[in-house]
Amino acid sequence: MARKRKSLRVVRDRIKPLLVSITFAMIGKSLMTNGFETASWVFMGIALFFLGLRNICRIKPVKNRCHIGWHLYDIPLWVSRFALSDIRAVRVVHKIHRNKYTQGKSVENPDHHYLIYLEGILSSPIQLIRNNKRAARKLGERLAISIHCPLYDASYGAVIKREPEEVDMSLGERLHHRGHQAEYPGPPSNSKLKILSRGNETQLQFPAHRLPMFVLWIFLLIIAPLVVVLWMANTPETLGILGFIGFITAVILLAYVNSAQPGYLWLSAEELRTQKLPFGGRIRMHELEEIILKNSDIMLVSDKKSIAIPYDFSDKAEAAYVKQLIEYVAFRSASREPMNRK
Repeated sequence: MARKRKSLRVVRDRIKPLLVSITFAMIGKSLMTNGFETASWVFMGIALFFLGLRNICRIKPVKNRCHIGWHLYDIPLWVSRFALSDIRAVRVVHKIHRNKYTQGKSVENPDHHYLIYLEGILSSPIQLIRNNKRAARKLGERLAISIHCPLYDASYGAVIKREPEEVDMSLGERLHHRGHQAEYPGPPSNSKLKILSRGNETQLQFPAHRLPMFVLWIFLLIIAPLVVVLWMANTPETLGILGFIGFITAVILLAYVNSAQPGYLWLSAEELRTQKLPFGGRIRMHELEEIILKNSDIMLVSDKKSIAIPYDFSDKAEAAYVKQLIEYVAFRSASREPMNRK
């Protein structure tokens, strides 16, 4: 069911004014501590100003208007107004900013930002910022419904287009809406996947990608003499180092055991489940919205969560087969039809 178009109030960037406010407050507190009371109150006042400063975007579908501008504690200071019909698309983009600090060497600290653009015949697109992909995705959906325009979502890498009436649809419902006729796919030739059908459930088993055994042996040959030397030293400092080595060894052994385990995907009309010991996840089929292929990964995305299928899909034919199989099950689930396996 399509969500009703509602008015929206969106703060364009929550973080920067807050950081500026905290900076001025800390300076004011430092000045107060050192006896500069007047200067301290000035900086505290500036901190309060930035604490209440917001760049707000308001969407008003009933009036077909979009208001955007600066507000101080919700009191408008400067506002620009234009028609919602000027906005033709909502676009969610993932950007990575790398800040380089040179102190003897160059270090990169990547920052992940999710930008929501309102695009159209405007002089420049309106930009909203979020630091969480799920929050950016949800905001993009709300904006697309309120403005009634297409959503181009690249929060998970690949660009997915959804029309405004499709935003709240599950994958199966969207395939029905687009008139798609899903058919049960056949596995590609020379596939390493194992397919097993039991009643209304289909199980896919993905082969394990075991780490080379010599890597584990080399690690143990290096660690064993070091552990013996530290144990013989028997000092409080060496006990701490031994504990750290034990933790690293446990992590590496767990990674090796995990690499030796096959991965699984279970599909039914009710849900899909993934498992690669000791990890796993599940999504209800009526909540599944996207299947995203990026590089050698397949991501399954809903509004509540996202899970990755535990397999390296370097073989594009296998990736296409798994995607088509999930689409088929989602299509049958939305239409409440039994699966017809050929």
